[in-house]
Formats: sequence, structure tokens, C-alpha cells
Amino acid sequence: MFHTNPSQYTYRGARRGESRRRLALTTGIVVLVFLADLVTGGVVRESIRAATGVLWSVGAQIERAIRSTGFVASRSSLASENDALRTQLAQYEQRVAAASAAVAENELLRSMARLAADEPGITAPVISSFQASPYGTFFVGAGTADGIMHGALVLSPDGYVIGRISDVGPHTALVDQLFAPTKELDALARDVPLSLVGEGGGNAVARAPRGSAVAVGDVVVAPTLGGRPVAVVGAAEADPAAAFTLVSARVPANIAALRFVYIIAGQ
Repeated sequence: MFHTNPSQYTYRGARRGESRRRLALTTGIVVLVFLADLVTGGVVRESIRAATGVLWSVGAQIERAIRSTGFVASRSSLASENDALRTQLAQYEQRVAAASAAVAENELLRSMARLAADEPGITAPVISSFQASPYGTFFVGAGTADGIMHGALVLSPDGYVIGRISDVGPHTALVDQLFAPTKELDALARDVPLSLVGEGGGNAVARAPRGSAVAVGDVVVAPTLGGRPVAVVGAAEADPAAAFTLVSARVPANIAALRFVYIIAGQ
């Protein structure tokens, strides 16, 4: 059996009574206005119409005043100006990027020119990704038609040997990287002999006798390549449990990002 709360009926009844009183009051006002308009012969109606006209006129004047200030037009103009500025900024950023790339390329070519002053050769573009081949090889856009020979040394822009020409065609040549995985190269860091083992990406490791005077930043040269530089020492860590120092060496240039290489002629 459900029990109801008497207060709920009291609250609902009060709300209904209030609604009825408001309706009766509104109806009474409308009737009084209608009767007054009849008695006065339409004066009330004309007064209301005149008041409405005044309000309409005031509203129109306010709208014209707002328009005359140019506020709406200014907002629209500002939005258009912002869009135009964003477009110009994007164009400027593209131009700056292109200019930076041109400056970097010019500096690279100047480095190649310095190499050419020391040894005759040719600057060749890299036309394949260094990371595309698992065998540590890449292609350059120069060949026999440009005087490139099998076995020619390939240098980075800063003069470090990074590979040899292993196969050559009329207009392209294949380069074997010096530090391709598992490849070995006899080298020297200061007067310390190192047997470098390639790890790919221009990196190699070697073992030096413990206590050897090998330090980070030392230039590593290869006597078998005419004493040319091939890497710099990136780390030299002595193993307390072994009789050697583990040496890590790397080509200073970012191998994966090279766009041009220098190939020595006549080799």
C-alpha cells in the first residue's frame, strides 16, 4: 500500500492557484486595454502604435550608428588580413628554408673545391640511399664517361675516405663503404695500431692495448690508403677485466645525409 505526502498536494495546489491568478490578471489587463480603446475611440491603439514606431526608429538608429563605426566591417577586415598574413608567413618560411638549403649546398661545394685543389678528382651526387642496401653500398651519378675508375677512393666533403668504387658504368658507379658491416681496415690513432671492424653507417670498433694513448677526438688514418683520414675516435673505454681498451671510431660526416661525394681521379 502506497502512502502519499499531503504536503505534495498542498504544493501542487498552490502552483495551480498561482497560475490561475496570473492568467486571470493577464486576461483582465487585455480586457481593460480593449475597453479603454473602445471608449477613447482608438486613442489607446494609436498610442501603442506610436510607441512601437518610436522603439523601431530608435533600434534602427542604433543599428546605423553601429554600422557607421565600422565595427562589423573592421572585424571582417581583420579576419581577412589575418588570413593574408598567415599565407605570407608560410611563403616566407618556405623561402627561408630554400635559402638555408642553398647556403648549405654552396658551403658543401666550396668544401669539394678545396679538396680539388689538393688532389684532382670529381664531385659526384649520391643517387641512392645509404640505408637502402644491407651490404653497405650506394650509387653515385658519375662513371667512366667522367673519368671514374674501378678502385677509386671516395671521400666525404671534409676529406675523410668513406669507400671505394667497386663497379663502374658509363654514368653511374657503385661505392663500397669503408666501414660496411664486418669489413676490416688497419689504421692508426696517434701511433697506436688499430684493426677497425665496420659496423655500418660510418661507424667502426677496434681493440687497443690497455693503457694506449688513444683519446676521444683523435684522428684515425689508414696507411694503406695513403695515410688519409678515415675516422675520429668517438670513445675509448678501458675494460678492467681485459687487457685492452675498446675504441669506437666514426666518420665525422653524417653518412646517411650526404648528397655529394668527392672521387679521386686516377685511382
